[in-house]
Parts: sequence; C-alpha cells; structure tokens
Amino acid sequence: MYKSPLSNVGVAPSQPEVPETGAASALPPAALAVHQGRLLELVATGAPLQDALLALTATATELDPDVRAAVVVTAPAGGPAEAYAAHLPASFIEHMRRPRAADADDATTCAAAMRQGARVYCTDIAHDDQWSPQWRAACLAAGLGACLSTPIVDIEGRAVGSFFMGLSRVERNWAHLLALADFGARLAGIAVANARATVEMQRARVELEQELADTRRLQQISMRLLASGHDDSLYSEIADTAADIMEADFASMQILHAERGDSGELHLVAHKGFSPEAEAFWEWVTLQSHSTCGEALRTRARVFVSDVRVCQFMERSGDLATSLSLGILAVQTTPLISRRGRVLGMISTHWRAPHQPCERDLRHLDLLARQAADLVDQRLAEQDLKEADRQKDQFLAQLAHELRNPLAPIRNIAELLKRKSEDDATLREPSAVIVRQIDHFSRLIDDLLDVGRIGNGMIGLKKEPTTLCTVLQHAMETSAPQINAKLQRVTLNLPASPVQLTVDKVRMAQVFANLLVNSSKYSEPGSTIWIDAATEPDGYVTVRVRDEGIGIEPQNLGKLFRLFYQTERSLERSQGGLGIGLFLVQRLVALHDGTVQACSAGLGRGSEFQVRLPLPQAAHDAPASSSRADDDTAARRGLNVLLADDNVDAAQTLAAILELDGHRVALAADGEQALSEARRLRPDVAILDIGMPKLDGYTVCARLRSEPWASPLKIVAMSGYGAMSDIARSEQAGFDRHFTKPADLNELLAFLASL
Repeated sequence: MYKSPLSNVGVAPSQPEVPETGAASALPPAALAVHQGRLLELVATGAPLQDALLALTATATELDPDVRAAVVVTAPAGGPAEAYAAHLPASFIEHMRRPRAADADDATTCAAAMRQGARVYCTDIAHDDQWSPQWRAACLAAGLGACLSTPIVDIEGRAVGSFFMGLSRVERNWAHLLALADFGARLAGIAVANARATVEMQRARVELEQELADTRRLQQISMRLLASGHDDSLYSEIADTAADIMEADFASMQILHAERGDSGELHLVAHKGFSPEAEAFWEWVTLQSHSTCGEALRTRARVFVSDVRVCQFMERSGDLATSLSLGILAVQTTPLISRRGRVLGMISTHWRAPHQPCERDLRHLDLLARQAADLVDQRLAEQDLKEADRQKDQFLAQLAHELRNPLAPIRNIAELLKRKSEDDATLREPSAVIVRQIDHFSRLIDDLLDVGRIGNGMIGLKKEPTTLCTVLQHAMETSAPQINAKLQRVTLNLPASPVQLTVDKVRMAQVFANLLVNSSKYSEPGSTIWIDAATEPDGYVTVRVRDEGIGIEPQNLGKLFRLFYQTERSLERSQGGLGIGLFLVQRLVALHDGTVQACSAGLGRGSEFQVRLPLPQAAHDAPASSSRADDDTAARRGLNVLLADDNVDAAQTLAAILELDGHRVALAADGEQALSEARRLRPDVAILDIGMPKLDGYTVCARLRSEPWASPLKIVAMSGYGAMSDIARSEQAGFDRHFTKPADLNELLAFLASL
C-alpha cells in the first residue's frame, strides 16, 4: 500500500547513516573554486537563469560522472515549477515540473525537501515504496537508482526550489555527494536570487517610466505638485492642491502603513487648517475609525458626507466631535490607489458648511488623486529600491567574505608548497598556478565590491605624496604573474626627473595594473607592452599604456568604459572576465580629478590608453626613500606570534608559513582562548580573525589594549571583509594593520619583518 512521504520524510542528517563503498573522495577545493568562479561569472554577467542552471547541472556531472543533476525552481506567484537539467531526459524534467507537495500521488524527494526545508534522500528508488509510484517509475526510466534532494533557500531562509542529484548506482560515498549537493544548492540559490532581483528591478523601472508619462495629464493643475514631487513638501502640496480644486476650507493627506495593526493604519502626513488637537486626534486612523477615512479604507472607494450631523456611521463618535470642534460640517475622502491596486493613502477635503461638489471638481480631484498616487508610489518604490540596493551591497559583502574564507587556506598551502619545494619543479609550478588563480579570483571579488562602492559613493581615497615611478612599480608587480605567464615584456620610459603625485597609491596602482592586464590579455604571447610618461605644460602628467594586440574597432571606443561591457573578439583570444576593469579605471581616475581615453588604429593594430593626472602645485623632485631597502638590510629576528582563527585549515597553514620565516607561533581557535593565550604568552604580535566564536576579534583587541602589559603588542586583523568601512572599524578598534583574506603573504611577512 502506498504511503505519503510527507508525514514521515527521510531527512538526511549532515552525515547520513547509509552504506558507503570505497575510500572517501573529497571534492578538490581548487576545482570547486574554479567551477564556482565560472558559474558566478555567468550570473554576474547577466546570463539567463536557464543558462546558469543548465551550466550548474552540467558542472555537477563533470565533477562526478555518476551524477545526473537537476534544479527545480518554484514560481514566485505559486504557479507551476520550472525544472532544468543538462543530462536528464525531457520526460523526467516534465515530471519534475509538477512537484505538488500536498498531492500524495505526485510526491517526490524535491517536493519533500522544499516542504521540510531539509535534505531528503532515497538510497534505493526501486524498492523504497514511500514515494509515489509515478515518480519512482520516472526515475527508473531515466536510469536512476538513488537520489538526493537539497532545498534551495533564499536570503530569508524560505525554500525556493530544490537541487536534485540522481545516481545510477545505489552504493555510493554519501559524504562526497553531500559536499556536491551543498555546492549546487548554494550556487543555484545565488542564481535564482539574482534572476528574481533582476526581474523585480526591471518591473519597477517599467512602472516608474509609465508613471512619469502619466504625470503629464494634470498640466496646469499639477504644476505646483510636480515642482515639489521630490522634496519634503510633496505631501503638503498635494493637500493644498486638493483644497484649491475642491474650494475647501480644510484638507489632509494620509499614508497607509499596512504593517501597523490588524489591517493597517493611516498616518496623517500633511494638513491645511487643523488645530493641534485635531492633528493629534487624527494622527493615526484605524480600520475601525468612525471617520470618512476609516470608511474609505474599509470600502476602497470615495466616501462623501454632505452634512456630518446626519451621518449614521459618525453618530456619537469622537470623529464627529472633533469635526464639529473645528467647524467642519462636510467632508469627502478619496483613496490613493496604485496601478497595481494597492491602497497607498487618502486625500480628504473639509468644508465649514454643508456642501455638494460638482462633477467638474470631482473629475479634477480624480486626476489629482491619480497623479498623487503615482508620485507616492514612486517615492515608496524609490525607498524600496534603496533598501534593496542596501541589501544587495550587504549580500555582496557577505558573499565576498564567504568566498574569501576558503581561499585563505588554499593559498597558504600553495605558498607553503612553493617555499618547501624550491628545487622541485613538479611542485613549484603547480603551486604558482594555484596562487595565480586564487589571486585572480580575489581580484574579481574586489572588483565586484568596488563597483558597488563607487556606485554608492562609498569608496574612500587616502591621497598622499608619492612618485609616478613608485605607483607604476606596484602596478607592474601586481600584473607580473599574467604578463610573465605569456612571456611578454614591459618597456618603461619615464622622464629623467621623478614625477611627484598626490594620489591614493593603492588605487592608482590598481588603475595601471588593470590597464597592463588588459593589454596582456588581448596581446599575443611574447609581445611587448610600452609605458610612456611625459609631463605637460598645463600641469598634468600623461601616462600612455600601449600594446600590439588585437586592437579596437572605432565604433567600440566610446563603449569601453561602460560597466560590464565586453568587446567581441575571436574565440582563440577570448579571456573571459566580468567587463568591469575599465569601468573601475575610468571611475578611479575621475576621483583623482584625471581623465582616461582609449585610442586604436583598428583591428589588429594594437591599442593605447592615455591617463592624465594633475601634478601637485608645489611639485618638487625629492628623492623617495625606500623602506623596502631598509627592511632588507635590517637584521631580522623571530617574533612570538599568537594566531587566532576558528578556521583550523587557515590557521595551521598560515602558522606553517610563519614558522618557515623564523617566527614562533601559538594557535587559538576562539576569542576566549586567544585572550587567555595572549595573557599567558605575552606575544610580540597577535593576528586575530574578526569573526571568531565566543569573543570576536574587535572585543579581544579592545580587552588587550586595556591591559598595561600589552602596550607594545602589535595586533593585526585578518578578515574576509575588506571594505574601507571594515578597515576603518579595525583602526578604531585598535588594530595596527588590517589584512583581507586571502592575505598577501609577502606583505604580511614584510610587515612582521619591519617590527
């Protein structure tokens, strides 16, 4: 007899108690990082949801050839689900599009996983009769003997779909499959969230455009209203205009707050002629109110009372008493209803004598109400968009943190292998490849975050005196791995005297590094890149980065600095990327009061980028001192280092690198242990992860700074968060340095060597 699985679902624990055969086969972290980066790039560059999810299911099979993956996505409005799979038959996909969780005859592991909000597995489809016969038959017809369904959740924890993995073999290593399932569900969640956010943004934009077109209908009547549509006087202008149209003695404007009370409450935001007592009485109006506002809220239609003294629903009410105290004898209330049918608020007008408005006045009031509803809805939509933008930035920052954390131990291991195998080319080169790819992935994360910061005006510059030579040296060091990998040469030609600048050295080095990487990317192996600089009589220095690469068509020159823009190029030269590097170059140069432009003689004839930067008014050719030379000549001494991080892999690998450099390292796994070990060991340096359990890094730093013995202690923050606000918070908390994971190990070791 068939039984519904929904009352007794087989929910998988973190390590399901099912038979395993063979040795554990963990998914290689480096391989996961590469696939993850490729899939996230699809999402970030605006690929359709179907393409991203099909690529994800294909990736699952690529990582484990025995797996046939599918993604089921629920419809936001409750319609039929969608299913995507690269390697499953169409008949099976069509069956998965109908996972009705409440229908026992059509129950699937995906439906159960979404309903339960937990992983659901079936280790033997052929003999497990807790699932519907139709679903089991579809699985067996597709060659599947076992399966695993993992819920896909949105940012609020709600199930929006399921990541399904079918297996041809019943006996498998489930620990390996759980890791692959988590990988798929997480990336599917990101893709679905991004697609839905994009649709919502597009819908909002379309509505705003329609609203803007409709505002023209009010013409002369609405001129005052339009003039105040985007400032704090909007609501007062609406009330005043309503009073003028209706020739009323009083007027009021209310906004509905749907979240208040059982059915929402109306908030008085503007009025004309109310006494302080009346303003206080009508500040908030509920659905149960005996006023025309309450009646209009209940009926969603205009309410008119020509004489309040004979109105039945106002009889013996506080609303009637307040109206009479003001001398109000007639009143009308018109709801403000959005184009989607949502009540936004009310416009009311009041008269000192019994009154009956004419058709013309009511027609003009309806036009005003329509435009007022559009303007109010637009203002509320803008507030919602700002909140969505804030949540997007918060999500990107959290995503970057989660992506950086696993990169840190991988990079540490690669660096450790590189240092321990300097004479072994079989290990040295693979280690260098891993380091380059991790650095590339980290730069992609940083670039994505920089786009958001620049768009919100949140990026800060630390301008200080330096030289052009210093900036270009940093840029060449950053871009060296990619340029060296293609055996390319960089020729530098600078003026004889040092060119003084006042810039943010890190950001300006980022500008020229992006230009060098761009030239390298679209040039042949073994080619040359030229950097030429010259000072101009108008007080600027012009830096030209020139290559002999594929060139740029004239019609594309003006588009290069657009966000996410990528030129068409031949398949053999396609290098991917997100199309944000040149956008960042243009914005960062503009923040330094400079300009950048691109030149090219055409396809196959190379490209040139010209950056113009202002020179300091009191420029002088003072030779720059080299702290690095001082570091190299200073006698090194081993330091006592306390390293606190709850990520054991990251801590142990970084400790091994520090010990290779001659330092003595003690480990702590949480904030309380870090504080205890610091008091016991009294180290020279404490490297603290910010997001530790029990006590976070900020708290540990603050407590250490309050202890007299710790005054010479150097405290370093190590965090997956790297925004300017995060670095500023570390400085305020008392940290001496802030490193963003995965940390530049050469920079960290140089900092320790300088102590």
